[in-house]
Amino acid sequence: MRSQELRATSYELGARGPSPLRAGISLMEVLISIGIMAIGMLSIASLLPVGNVQVQRANTEERKAELGLNAYREFQVRGMSNPANWTKANGSTVTLAKYDPTTGTFSPARDDWNTPPLAIDPLMVAVGTTAVDTFPATTVSGPSMKRLGLSFASSRPLAEAVFTLTNELVTIQPDDRTSPAQFPSSTDLPEAAQRRPFEGNYTWLATLTPALYDPDSVTAATGKDYTLSIVIFANRRLQSTPDEYQVTATSAVTTGIDVGGGDFTFSDASSAKLDAVKANQWIMLCRNEPWSKPNAAGVMTPQAPRPVFKWYRVSSFGDQSFASGKYSMDVSLIGPDWNNGITGTIYACIFDGAVGVYQRTIHLEDPSSIWNQ
Repeated sequence: MRSQELRATSYELGARGPSPLRAGISLMEVLISIGIMAIGMLSIASLLPVGNVQVQRANTEERKAELGLNAYREFQVRGMSNPANWTKANGSTVTLAKYDPTTGTFSPARDDWNTPPLAIDPLMVAVGTTAVDTFPATTVSGPSMKRLGLSFASSRPLAEAVFTLTNELVTIQPDDRTSPAQFPSSTDLPEAAQRRPFEGNYTWLATLTPALYDPDSVTAATGKDYTLSIVIFANRRLQSTPDEYQVTATSAVTTGIDVGGGDFTFSDASSAKLDAVKANQWIMLCRNEPWSKPNAAGVMTPQAPRPVFKWYRVSSFGDQSFASGKYSMDVSLIGPDWNNGITGTIYACIFDGAVGVYQRTIHLEDPSSIWNQ
């Protein structure tokens, strides 16, 4: 009887087979799940740097647009278009050269200090070295501007107050993130005892170039049209040797006009200068252009070459190459038209941190006017 019961029990157990309920997950399934999660996490992590770059770019675009408009108002309200307020890098005054058509002479005599093109840059002048007399300042082979200061912004603190975006205020975030940010005290920052401290990431300078060259006079004069360019900088380094360079530029075409900019090849013996070129950065093309004007008999007479300066935005650039002792790179520029039918070496002026240019056409003020007395 007992053996019969055992056989029945074994039969019943064998008829049931294995249980349909699983006891766990296999190691292969765990590894596959981890791989899928890792790919997803890496994809999300790769978006963080891209998002950070886009946020910084958006912040720069917003700041430079705001600073461009504010700087133009500052330029007009503070009388920066009045040559009586201009000073040389050594602090001496500047007198605008005027042309007397009856005598055909200038009073005072023309020089690079009283004849636009000029750069008004009190922040760099306040560094206090004569190395910043020219604009650009480093290894200049082609034409350059004289760099001026302002009589009312002769010191660095005064220049910073006018030529720096001051609404980027420094704040301290409490440990409790639900609490509002606080302004630092003089204990936190000594400068807070004098004013509300600001980041100072964005600064500006101005360049003045003749909008049109008068056939009878190419000197500065009140009532003439001049192109005012407000140049916005992000994190500009103020030092005795500025991050400003000049390299040779060759257009991709030798004749005709590059409408809205064009393609150029920048070249120089130093690769470090070309390293300063960045996408969306602003550079300045310049050249000494020959020109002629009619004499008393109406015959066109060649004159001394006139310097021409124009600002452009870097759209894109290629890798550097080395040949014949020089480094070179292809650069695409966006900006005003450039005439390639004029003889003369083209130079590209590179300014580290130049992120925007805001332009207007203005008239210089007459220092002798009763309204400026």
